[in-house]
Amino acid sequence: MRWWMLAGLLAGCGPGVTVTGSGGSDGGEDDSTGADETGMSADLPPQAPEPFEGARLVELEVPLGYHVFGDFDGDGADDLLSSYEFVFGETGFSQYLFELQRIDLEAPSLESLLQRDVGFLARGLVTGWVDGDDRLDLLNVGTTSITQIAVRADDFEIAPSSDVSGTRLGRPVDYDGDHRSEYVGIYQATIRIFAVDLMGGWSEVQVLDFEADCTPTGAYWHELSGDGRLDMLVVGRCSDRTTLTTYAQAADGSLSIVAEGELGLAVDRVDLADFDDDGRLDVALGTSRYEAGLPDPETTVLAGLPDGSFGEELLHLSTTADFGAVAVFPADLDGDGVAEPLVWSYQDVLDPALESEWALVRVDGDELVVHPLPSELSPTHAADLDGDGCEEVIEISGLQLRALVPSCE
Repeated sequence: MRWWMLAGLLAGCGPGVTVTGSGGSDGGEDDSTGADETGMSADLPPQAPEPFEGARLVELEVPLGYHVFGDFDGDGADDLLSSYEFVFGETGFSQYLFELQRIDLEAPSLESLLQRDVGFLARGLVTGWVDGDDRLDLLNVGTTSITQIAVRADDFEIAPSSDVSGTRLGRPVDYDGDHRSEYVGIYQATIRIFAVDLMGGWSEVQVLDFEADCTPTGAYWHELSGDGRLDMLVVGRCSDRTTLTTYAQAADGSLSIVAEGELGLAVDRVDLADFDDDGRLDVALGTSRYEAGLPDPETTVLAGLPDGSFGEELLHLSTTADFGAVAVFPADLDGDGVAEPLVWSYQDVLDPALESEWALVRVDGDELVVHPLPSELSPTHAADLDGDGCEEVIEISGLQLRALVPSCE
């Protein structure tokens, strides 16, 4: 990964703003390194390489409606699949279309691969595996049901919906590598794992009990041991703290607890990304609300450790501004299978000189490495559109798709 080193950050660089790194000092002076009062270096390299090659703009023919990215045709590059309603003039007759399109960043242009009237608008589209073949498929997730949609070479095969009433669902994931997605459902203090049954519904494969005085709020999958199997981080929310429980996956697919920890903060946002460039996912835990009587919005990043636990605080951002806190957008920019963090905050939180509120960041010892994204770009998706293994940062707005292309080295 190649980075741009901007000036080191000052604690209190804007009103009510604090920025700290893991090695920040307590305000003492350092006349040997040129570091500022936080211990962060203020030096710029003479020639800083760019992490991005540039941006591409693709014009869209129609507004996309609900859409997802994925490699649906098996060529190694992510495609665009949209679900939208097409209304015929004054008659009011509607078609509910699925359209699969390939994006060429070199041209740049769109090529329609497959379009069908499927009879419904898919408001909860996510990617997954439903029929066991090598072609990525779709699931439409409703409040009480899941519909499996297999993507064929020349059609979409839609299975009857499955009832999942009473269970709050996360995103599907193929955690055991059999090209059949699993769902993690949360029901009160119980975690239930369902496996897709080849276009015929779902079957429960595991039930995990959770700590009684906390409520599990989400399950996040990542690889810990290098064995190719995904492991699971479950975040639990209590009244005054957040628990982090790591479950490792055994060869038979069973999950067992290998690490537990907690943070003295009840968070409502969790993101996983590699903040310190060590190849392991770190966890960003944040509060995004700003209401009278509640603490100011803040985000704490904890370092991921080899055993699946989370250790020292790498980064802490807080602000008294009244329009939200810090957001983290993960994207695998260097193709190593581990996402890097794009961070949104106010200009003066990361650096007063930044024109953009979005920046690529990395914690490097006592220093914070920051590279701003183009000021007009606000990420909505990350996908590998050119098939080189590195994800582009994508914004879709109106009839335009903007893609920021990483250097991928």
